[in-house]
Amino acid sequence: MAKFTVSKIIGVFVIPSNVAPLHIDNLFDPDGLLNKVRYKAKLKKHGEKILDHAKKYVRRIVLNLQKNILFGNPGNGIVTFAVNKKMVL
Repeated sequence: MAKFTVSKIIGVFVIPSNVAPLHIDNLFDPDGLLNKVRYKAKLKKHGEKILDHAKKYVRRIVLNLQKNILFGNPGNGIVTFAVNKKMVL
């Protein structure tokens, strides 16, 4: 649909500010949650990987993807991002 309407696709990945939704394996990872900087870096790398994969897929259909990584509550972060983007456009 974006291709036919000459629209832009925006990918958003929100790194959660709390650890509650993380998989149990992450709780036992010594490089994971014990160090907040490593935790954010690890999840940021994961988000980049997901958005890079999406960008490759979007390029196959001759579109571009704008990547955005945010920190905070995923639900609120995506809604706030969308509202702010709508105001700018």
